[in-house]
Amino acid sequence: MIVIDFDSIDGCGPAISSTELSLLRKAADALDAIIAIATEHTRQDVARAFAQARRDAHDEAENELAKLEFDLMTLSQDEPTAQRTAPALLAELCRAHRATFSSTVAVATRPQDLPIVLEAGIAFALEDAGPACMNAADLRFPARAAGGLAEALRAIPAACAGTAS
Repeated sequence: MIVIDFDSIDGCGPAISSTELSLLRKAADALDAIIAIATEHTRQDVARAFAQARRDAHDEAENELAKLEFDLMTLSQDEPTAQRTAPALLAELCRAHRATFSSTVAVATRPQDLPIVLEAGIAFALEDAGPACMNAADLRFPARAAGGLAEALRAIPAACAGTAS
């Protein structure tokens, strides 16, 4: 399972570029992994972000991005609540898909992702995720604005081969 949070740091909702969406799909396909979106927003908000990324894509990429299936991990905006509930939500998803925490890769993009990073078998963190996530991560990447999310998504298949599900 690949767990990723692509909520914007400024709280404006989920956002993903067509390149990032394409790389997420390639990583999931390479590992035959389930995608779980960790977010403080609704499934509709995530679907809108995916739709915008597809509109921004070139014609040849649009088909590749169509119908990207995902599970939703709805995180609380209240940090103490999120720290208690994020591991439980991850456990529910793992149980539903017969996966384990150790077979999960998490990509932290914000400080709120720390509870997920601490439970994942393999953890990636972008600079934007803050020092706690960076210290807990197996692999660290530059800020999202500097291409860090794209780098992290490219690294998933090699780092997780044989462990993600």
